[in-house]
Amino acid sequence: MTRGAGTGLSGGALPHENGLLLVLTRLNRILDIDPVSRTARLQPGVRNLAISEAVAPHGLYYAPDPSSQIACSIGGNVAENSGGVHCL
Repeated sequence: MTRGAGTGLSGGALPHENGLLLVLTRLNRILDIDPVSRTARLQPGVRNLAISEAVAPHGLYYAPDPSSQIACSIGGNVAENSGGVHCL
């Protein structure tokens, strides 16, 4: 099982009793930002807030904004289908 920052409340970061847990928080680089197509290539450990800070100079932000956006990661957002008020 893989895990991001472990900030979720649904238990998605809990390993199986006899399982292996692979933590991806050190894979935290932003590889590419394309403001024209509004896309970014990121490693799964990039924090939500870091994404918004990186694209802010282009007038953009990363819409999913759970209350833990300072600490949660893009990998966990994808795995847990995270959202927030900007996603409504």
